[in-house]
Parts: sequence; structure tokens; C-alpha cells
Amino acid sequence: MVMALLGKSDDDMETVASEFVSRYFDPSKGAATNTSSSVAPDDVATPDSSSGMVQFSSSGHAINIGRATVIEAGFKVGSVIGLKKADESSMAKQWQIISINANGSVDLHNVNRDGSIDTSTIVSVAFSDFLKESSSGYRLVVQRELDDRQPMRENPDLTVDLHKAFIISAMHRLMKMSATWADKFRIQTKPTKAVMVISDAAVGCLKMLPVATQTGIRRLDPGEPVTDRFTITVVDSDDFEHLFALSTPGSKKFVDVAFVCKFLADTDKSNMKIEHENVIIKTGGFNVTVKYPIVVSTVDLKADTELVIDDCTVKKDPKRKVRTLHVGVDKQQAKGKKVKH
Repeated sequence: MVMALLGKSDDDMETVASEFVSRYFDPSKGAATNTSSSVAPDDVATPDSSSGMVQFSSSGHAINIGRATVIEAGFKVGSVIGLKKADESSMAKQWQIISINANGSVDLHNVNRDGSIDTSTIVSVAFSDFLKESSSGYRLVVQRELDDRQPMRENPDLTVDLHKAFIISAMHRLMKMSATWADKFRIQTKPTKAVMVISDAAVGCLKMLPVATQTGIRRLDPGEPVTDRFTITVVDSDDFEHLFALSTPGSKKFVDVAFVCKFLADTDKSNMKIEHENVIIKTGGFNVTVKYPIVVSTVDLKADTELVIDDCTVKKDPKRKVRTLHVGVDKQQAKGKKVKH
């Protein structure tokens, strides 16, 4: 009897509902209809919108048989629906049920393309249209959900890796311009650990280039205390500075002289200091500056002199002048953009 309402007009629904009451409801077996009552037939009780059971007014009229039919068909408040003819794999239009009325009509909110619910408008669908067997009827669907992750190009880890690539590029450029440390230095392990210069060297002529693999390059967070002796600053194309620390893990096969050299916080007793060279790298039409650390002799050195680096020079000196190297950019292009140091 309930399913007989499908495709019926409102007048037909009233006729079928009356037949339903007269056939299955016996007033003598339960108080529902009082023919002597002065209550009008349209004076109905407030129906429960969540109930799928048929409810009756005080005069015995079925007041929510349309709602019961919709709920019996599997729909409920909160369900997401679409047209039967729509392809579920496409971006077909969707709605969310916000109420199922007593007469079987359904009120809906639109589901936006991103899966969110548009509560600004309400769409009403008549009972006869909602449960049509044809393709213009409605069916339950899976609510649309979009991937809300950010583009990979905005991943901060990718930015860090790109900056590390610039550092490796600058390191490689400086390595090509300098001789290997084995030609200038000797590392002694016993009886005491020390780094010695092999031959005489004038002030400023002896240089060490700290070298490490990519795993030895670590980004320092803004505000993080700098305790590393060898730091690298990457100045991007927007003049933002990014600070990195350079270190070399212990290895049985390889060693870098700058990391085993002795450090001493005494300018008078040290004979080397840390400076930085600017290496300008052209990438994608923009210039990126890498301020790379080098160790330079501060006095004339005799052969077999132990090398000691001034530990006080690790503090950044904004007034220090640095020599600029250009990688993949001519001098005219280098002058086109001022870089803050």
C-alpha cells in the first residue's frame, strides 16, 4: 500500500491514504478516531520527521505516509543524493537531504564541487518527482571529496632540498678553483692530533675549503642558536636569507682537513680565520647567492707550522667584505640585482 503512492498526485495520495486507514485501522481497537469530536480533520499532530512509521491525526488521518515511504526507500536526513541518470564517477550534481516532509517532499542543500555543503539555498523536490523510477528520479550516492593536500612545489622540504642543491653547486665551483688539501696540509694523528702546513705560505694565501656531502648540510631554523663553526647562507631571488650548518660525519675512508683542524678562541694564538665567499648561481632567470665558508691564513706561515683556527670568527660580521664569484651569470647580469648581505 505504501509503495502504491509512487508516481501519484497529491489528490491520489489522499485517496490512497484514506483507503489505508479504513482498511487497516479499527477505531474500536484503539483510540484514534472520535466521530463525535468537534476536531477538524486537518487538525493534525506534529509529526516526527525522523520516524519512518505512519502517524495519524486525532481524527484518524494519516499525516506522514509520504515521509514514511521516502524513508522506507532508504533515504534519511543527511543522505547525499544524485540523479539516477548521472555517472557517479563524474562531477555530477549532488544534494544533501536536510528534511523529509510529511507529504513526502524533500528539502535539499546543494553539494559544492569541493564536497562542501552550500547552506545558503534550499531546493525542494516533490514526492512524485523524488521517487520516480525513471532516470530523472534520485538515488543515494557517495558524497564528493577532494584531496585537500597542498601542491608539492609548496612543500618546505622541497625548498630546503633546492637550497642544498645550490650549496652543493657552490661547493663544487670552489673545489674546482682550489687545490686538494693533500697538496698543502698534513694531518697528524699521533702522538698528538694536529694539522700542519707542508710548505711556507704568505698571509692570506693558504686556504681551506670545508667540504661535506649533502647529508652534512643542515638547515637552521630562524631564531635557533648557532653553535656550528661552518655556516652557509643562501640568499634567494627575493632576498630572503636561509641559514645552513655544514658538518662532516666521522668516516674511516674520508676526512676533510677543515673539520679536524684545532679551534682556539684566542686571536693572538690562532693563525687561520673563517671568511665567506659569495657564489652567485643563475637559476631559472634569477640569481641565488650562496655565502660559503672558507678558512684563510692570517699570518705568514712556515713549513710544519700547526694550523689553529680563530674560534671567535664564527660570529657573523655583517660589515665583512666578501669576494663574489659568479656561476652561470655574466657580470652585467650580476650587477642587475642588489643582494642584501
